[in-house]
Amino acid sequence: MRREPLLLLLLQLLSVLNQPADAQVCPSGRAISNRRFGFTKSAGQGVNESYVYLVFVQDVTSNSGPLECSGTASLSAMQRLEAGLWAASTFRSRYPGVLSGVTVGSLVLDACQSALMPAQLLGNLQSCETVFGSDTSTLVEPRNVAAFVGVESMDEAVNAFSVTTSFSRPAVTYSLASSSLRRSAYPLVARVTPSDLTELDALVQTLLRLGVQHVQVVHSDASVQAGRFVTLADSAQTRLASAGICVVNRVPFSSTAASSVNAFWRIRPVLLLVTRSDLMSFASQMLALRPSSGTFTWLLLAEHWDSVGSIVAGKENFFSGALAVEVSTTANYSDYLAYFRGLRPDMAEYPKKNPWLADFWSAHFACNLPGSASSTYPTICNYASNNLQSIASVKASVYRVIQSVDLSLHALELIRRDLCLSGDVSLCSAFRSNANRYRLSYDKLFQAASLGYTDVALDPTTGAASKYSLFVNNYQKGYPGHAWTRVAAYASGSFSLTAQPQAYGTDERNVTWAPSGLCDSPCLARCPSNDTSTISPPTTVGSTTVGGSAATTNSSLLLQTRYRMQYWVYALIVCASVGIIVTLLFMIYILFKVLSLPSELKSFNTLWSGQFLLFFILVGYVFLFAWVPWPSVESCGTIRFMLGFIYAAVFSILMVKLLNLMNDQLKPVYQLLMFALALCIQIAINVEWLILVPITTPVVDGMHRCGHTFEQHLQSLVYCMALILLCTCLAIRAHSIGRNNRESIFVGCTAGISIPIWIAWCLVGSLNDDIEVKDASQAFGLFVNLTLVLLVVFLPKIHQLRRLEDAKEAPDDVAVDVIDDMYDLEDAYAKEPIYMLTQGAPSVVSETAGLGQVYQLASPDGLALPSPAGYARARSLQGDPIVLPLSPGINGSGGGPRSVILGTRTPRKAYSDYNPSGASPRAPLDRTDGGAAAAAGVNSKGTKTERLAKLGFL
Repeated sequence: MRREPLLLLLLQLLSVLNQPADAQVCPSGRAISNRRFGFTKSAGQGVNESYVYLVFVQDVTSNSGPLECSGTASLSAMQRLEAGLWAASTFRSRYPGVLSGVTVGSLVLDACQSALMPAQLLGNLQSCETVFGSDTSTLVEPRNVAAFVGVESMDEAVNAFSVTTSFSRPAVTYSLASSSLRRSAYPLVARVTPSDLTELDALVQTLLRLGVQHVQVVHSDASVQAGRFVTLADSAQTRLASAGICVVNRVPFSSTAASSVNAFWRIRPVLLLVTRSDLMSFASQMLALRPSSGTFTWLLLAEHWDSVGSIVAGKENFFSGALAVEVSTTANYSDYLAYFRGLRPDMAEYPKKNPWLADFWSAHFACNLPGSASSTYPTICNYASNNLQSIASVKASVYRVIQSVDLSLHALELIRRDLCLSGDVSLCSAFRSNANRYRLSYDKLFQAASLGYTDVALDPTTGAASKYSLFVNNYQKGYPGHAWTRVAAYASGSFSLTAQPQAYGTDERNVTWAPSGLCDSPCLARCPSNDTSTISPPTTVGSTTVGGSAATTNSSLLLQTRYRMQYWVYALIVCASVGIIVTLLFMIYILFKVLSLPSELKSFNTLWSGQFLLFFILVGYVFLFAWVPWPSVESCGTIRFMLGFIYAAVFSILMVKLLNLMNDQLKPVYQLLMFALALCIQIAINVEWLILVPITTPVVDGMHRCGHTFEQHLQSLVYCMALILLCTCLAIRAHSIGRNNRESIFVGCTAGISIPIWIAWCLVGSLNDDIEVKDASQAFGLFVNLTLVLLVVFLPKIHQLRRLEDAKEAPDDVAVDVIDDMYDLEDAYAKEPIYMLTQGAPSVVSETAGLGQVYQLASPDGLALPSPAGYARARSLQGDPIVLPLSPGINGSGGGPRSVILGTRTPRKAYSDYNPSGASPRAPLDRTDGGAAAAAGVNSKGTKTERLAKLGFL
C-alpha cells in the first residue's frame, strides 16, 4: 500500500476534526469531483436551507488499487444502490407527516471494496477538498448532510466511521453484523441487521436439535476485516462449548485449509466464518480433494446469503447439504420491486442519478446500449427483451437499505420536533444553528425505533437490530432440483426446527444428513464434558512456537486413541497383533524342540542368537502400538527411541550370525559382546537426540503432533542403514558356506530385501506433507521389515525341524533315507570336512585316492586328531566337535582297529569306505536295504543320532 493515500487521509481527518460541523460551508469556485458518483438534487435546495442530503457509501464496483475503482456493478449492488435512491426520493409519499416542508437529496459514493476509499471520500466531503453535485449551484454542503448510510465491510468501517463521528452525524449500516461494532466503541453507528452472534446462536441451536456433538471451524485470518472473523471464531468456540458441542478442529484459512479439514473427514459439520472470496477459494480446494457431494455439511453466515446464487453456481457438489442463515424482514416493499423492474438506462434522470447503470446493463445483458459507441458485444440492447421485468424478488439485505433510510429520516424528524416550534414545517433557525443537533441523532434513532415509526428495533447496547426473523436454509442438490429449503426459524431467542436437513448425493438419491461424528483427543484437550449443564469457555490452544509445545495439555490424552479418525491405525493394530501371536508360536515351538533333544546334542553357540532375534522381533511388534494413542510426550518419546533401537537390535544379531558362520571359532560370549557393542552405538545416538531436542507435542491444524520432523527421524536411523548394508555385504561373501543349513543365504535375502523396503517407506514419508502419512509409513515400514526377518530366517528352520522330528520318530531304515536326502541336498551347495569310517591297518598315514589323510584311532573309544587345526575342522555344521564313539566288539576286515579319513564333500558324491590294503572301495550303501546297511558295518554317515547332530539344528 502506498504512503501518499495514508498521509493524505491523516491530513484530511485532522482538518475535519478542527472544523465545527455547522460551520462547514464550502468556498465557491471548487471544481466538482471527476469521480463517478450518484446524485439526486434536493428540490428545496436554496429555500430557507430546508433541505438535507443522505450520503450512501456502497461497494458498487471493485478496486484495482488502494484508491482506484474498476469493473462493473453486480445485480445485487445495483439493487442496493437503487433501493437507497428510491427510499430517499419517495419518503414523503410513504410516510406522511415526516419532515414536512423539508426535501431530501442523495449522494452515492463508490467505496469499490477498498478499505481506504470510504474514509478518503468522506474526508474530502467534510473538508470541501472535493465537492459533489450536478452543478456549482447544487453542491452538497457538509452542514446539510443528515446521515450516512452504508459502509459494507469492516475494513471500510474502521476508517470510515471515524470520519462520520467527526461529522457528528449518525451512520446507519445495513450489512455490518460484526459484534465489535458496539455502541461503546462507535457511539453514532446503528445497524439494522442483527449481530453475527445472533446468527451463531441460530446455527448452534440447529446443531443441538440435530444431535451434533463435534464440529470443525474455518475462519479468515486476522488481517481480514480488522480481525472480525478471528473474534467471531473465538465467540463461536465459546458458545459451542457452552452448548456442549466440541470444536475438534479450528483452521485459519490458507491454501491448505481444505486438507486440514479433510483430515477430520468424519467430523462432518464445518462452520465457515470466512469472507466470500475465501469461501470460493476454499470450495475450489475441497472440490479438488473430494469432487463428490455430501462429505461435509457447511454452515454459512447470512452475509453469504445475498450472493448465494452466484456462489453455488458451478460448485453444487460442494454446497450439497449446506446450511445457511438468512436474515429476513417482515416489511413489504413491493412498490420498490415494481420500480426496479421498470429501470432503463435511457431514462431522463440518468446517467447523473446512477452513472453505473449503463455499464451494468451492457454487462448483464451482454449487449451494447443503443447509441453507444462501444462495440464490446455483438448485439444492440433491445429494451423490449433486455429488461429487468424477470426479477421476481430481491434479497432482504436490499430491503434493509430502505429500512436504513427510513430510520435515519424518522430520527431526523424527532430532532426537528424537539428544536423547532410546533407547526414549523421547515428546518428552523434553532435546528440549523444548533452545533450539537446531530449528536442527538443516535438517541433519536433508538427513539424512532421504539416508537414504532419504522420496521426496525435496535438493541441499546450493541446498536444492532433486535427485531428480526432468522431462517436456516438447507441446500438440496439433485432430485428434484437444486433448491434451498427452510428447515429452521429463529427469532427473539425462540428456535424451531421445521424440517430435517437432507443431502442429495451425485447418484441423485436422497441421503439423510448425518451430522454427528466421533471426536478424538484434541476435543478432550480443549472442550469440557458434554454431560455438564453449566459449561465454561474452552481453553484456547495457543499457537505453536519453534521448539515449543501447545499452550495446554490434558493428562487424559494418553488414554485416547486416534483410530476413530485415522483408519490406518485399525490395520496397524491387526498386523501387530498377528505378528505377536506368530512370533510367540515360533519361540515356543523352537524351545520345545530343543529341550526335547538329548543333552549331548544341545548347543548354546547359535541357540542364543535365534532366541534373541525372536525376542526383539516380538518387542518390535509390541512397539507398533505406540502409534495407536494420540501423540503425547510419552508416545512421541517412545517412538523416537524405540524405532532405531529395534532396527539396530535385529540387524546387529544378523550381523553376528554371519560373522559366526564365516568363522566358527567365535565363542558365545564373544558373540554377545559384539552384539552389545553394535546395539550400544544406536542407543547412544537416540539418547543424544532426546537430550539435544526435547520431546514436544505441538498442535498443528487442531491436532497434537510429535515435535520432531520426519527428516530428523531419518537422520537418527543412518546407523541402522549402515548395519543393513553391512549385513548384505557379509551375506554375499558367506553365501557359499553351508553351515547351519545355509543360513547365510537366508540372512542375505533378509538384508537385501530390506533395502528396497527402506527406500519405499522413506520416500512415502518424505514426499508427502500429510503428517498422518508420515506416521503410517514409519509404522508399516517397521512391520514389513520385522515380518520379512521372521519369515525368511525362521520358516526354513521350522521346516527342517519338522522333517527331523519325522525322522526321529520313524524306523531306522526310513530315518536313514530321510536324513540322507538332507545330506544330498546340502552336498549340492557346500564343501565341508566330513568323517568316513574305514577298515584298515593301524599306523597307516598316506594320501589315498585324493580323499585325504588316513589317521589311526588312538583308542577304541573315539577319534584322536593329530593337530589343533585338524581338531578345529572336525566340527558339525553348528561348529561343535564330534567324537564318534566306536564299538570295541566290531573288528575291521583287516583285523586291526578302524581308521578315519578326513575327506572333502563334493556335489552328488557317493561316499564309501576306504581299504588301505589296496582293495577297491566298497560300493555305496544301499539306502533301500536297512539290513544290508547293518551287515556292512558302520554307515559312512554315522548313526541316526550322529546324522541329526551333523545337520546342526541345535
